Amino acid sequence: MTSRASRQSTVGSRQWGTGSGRHAKLMLRAIALGYLGLLVAGPVAILIWQTFAGGLTPVWEALTRPAFLHALQLTLIITLIAVPLNTVFGILFALVIVRREFRGK
Repeated sequence: MTSRASRQSTVGSRQWGTGSGRHAKLMLRAIALGYLGLLVAGPVAILIWQTFAGGLTPVWEALTRPAFLHALQLTLIITLIAVPLNTVFGILFALVIVRREFRGK
């Protein structure tokens, strides 16, 4: 029969998180993050590569077309309207949720 003090000293002398188990966790984590990075970075790299495959001239021509400039202008106008509205309503709803009591909270 072991005493409580001897069990505590045995448990206390172990170094948790060291050794091959820790390295295996780090390797698995690195492999998983590398795989996820390839899933994201791979398509983006191919997109950039194919975009500039013909040089800068086709890209510049596409960016200076009237249809593109109109779409960009419309996007900026909608953004200037939507962002302040979302900010105001988001703050108002957050205050209501925090300060009021209602069913389902």
